[in-house]
Amino acid sequence: MKEELDPVIERSLEHYSHYLIRRDGYTILDPKLLEEPSSIAHSAFMLLSLIHSRLSDRKEKALLLADGILVQQRPDGSHKIYFGHERDDTLWLGNILNREGTKFGTRVKWSKDDVLTLLWGQPPRGP
Repeated sequence: MKEELDPVIERSLEHYSHYLIRRDGYTILDPKLLEEPSSIAHSAFMLLSLIHSRLSDRKEKALLLADGILVQQRPDGSHKIYFGHERDDTLWLGNILNREGTKFGTRVKWSKDDVLTLLWGQPPRGP
């Protein structure tokens, strides 16, 4: 079934790739083009689509989106959902992952290596 969706995913990525803007060393989708506040949900769906795409620059774009999501994590483990000052909702990723059966402590700050392990299936880093 995934192969059937490939053309749709590729067309969507072609369209939304033009929405990507750089901000302080990471990338988000432009809220002006989205016509709504940019959120980590927008970034996560774009990231997921990129991972499964055949685009030549998918890894670079995915890493910059992942950096943006990481920037949104607060010291207490929660995530600020919206980029900028638009809204200040909180997402407790740990609660969602634990509910899905994935053990995760919200007091642990995720690193780029942790995100890469989740996204690309790389082995976890050593001690």
